[in-house]
Amino acid sequence: MTAILSVLFWLLLAPFDLLVNLLAFPLAPLIVLLTTKAGVCPAWAWPWLTDDNPIDGDAGHWQRWPDNGTRWRVFCRRVAWLWRNRGYGFSDRVTGMTMTGETRFWGDRRVSDNPMHAGWCIAINGKAWELYAFYPWLSWIGRGLRVRLGWAIPLTIDQPAGIAMLKTHINPLKGYEL
Repeated sequence: MTAILSVLFWLLLAPFDLLVNLLAFPLAPLIVLLTTKAGVCPAWAWPWLTDDNPIDGDAGHWQRWPDNGTRWRVFCRRVAWLWRNRGYGFSDRVTGMTMTGETRFWGDRRVSDNPMHAGWCIAINGKAWELYAFYPWLSWIGRGLRVRLGWAIPLTIDQPAGIAMLKTHINPLKGYEL
């Protein structure tokens, strides 16, 4: 019964989460335009910001978007970060779920798009659940189908703690590394 209620709860929250994710596309340029040079964002932009990194992104994002001294480059880097992490704050603070206890797994815990490992896995931790699947289908260009539905439960550790962000991702053209 708890599993059914958890799925129903996700079905209730998912449309709101998806809407906030989609709003990232038109709002990210506006958020960046209203952000100071030092990276201070408008207070209302919290649903699209990350708690663990500034609007300029993490080290990996800086490697993809190195600074060349122009305001245009800063604008593009910041917009790309907000598009990459669509609705992060909302998915964490509003629709996220606290993980408790030990995670149970079915399927292949190694499933991943980076590095690529095809397969599927279902994880359950307390009331949080996740279906994660990845299947390469355009291997000549390094693209595949990635599905993440439920809450983002780490597949690599047995005792996760903290908040699992709600996920509504289906990407038929997700790039992957071998």
